[in-house]
Amino acid sequence: MPVSPSRRAVRAAALSVTAMSLAGFQTADSPDRYVLIVNATSQTMIQFYAHDPCCSAWPEDILGGHVIPAGGSLRLNVADGSPQCVFDMRAKFSDGHYLEDAAVNVCEVTEHWFTEVRRRPPAS
Repeated sequence: MPVSPSRRAVRAAALSVTAMSLAGFQTADSPDRYVLIVNATSQTMIQFYAHDPCCSAWPEDILGGHVIPAGGSLRLNVADGSPQCVFDMRAKFSDGHYLEDAAVNVCEVTEHWFTEVRRRPPAS
């Protein structure tokens, strides 16, 4: 039975929506790890770090002099050149407080939120 043009259009639209929803996920073989970092706090995020959980030292600040204002967001590539999907993340804020999140799988998420609730005081 032939498929009508309107039915073809509906199928094409359904395939497009499916492709768009899958586009947010990254495969483990992709060299890039883009994540929308959302600052849902009342302070400006002044530094952001991401690294392999097996490493103890935080690498250089990924923001590189940029900031994410309170309520703002920025899409960042957290990749370190490896096929790694899981990263520990750390954000430092303008008042000296910071947040750390362990074992974030950036191959499975497209955004990561930092919220006011878990902020820690500055290290002394």
